[in-house]
Amino acid sequence: MLVTPEWTYCANAGDSRAIALIDGKTTFELSKDHKPENQVELERITKAGGTVNFGRVNGGLNLSRALGDL
Repeated sequence: MLVTPEWTYCANAGDSRAIALIDGKTTFELSKDHKPENQVELERITKAGGTVNFGRVNGGLNLSRALGDL
């Protein structure tokens, strides 16, 4: 996460999630989960030649973006 006086930049990969707490009361999502069953992720995976079965990418990962060598 990078916070400047004007902008907040947030990135995530794998099983991570980022939220901001505003004024100690309100939460705001800074990142979105990368689940294989999400329509955008499912389309990206199948377009790249992968498959999603039972919520798993190519029979292994249960998330659709991660750091690593699978």
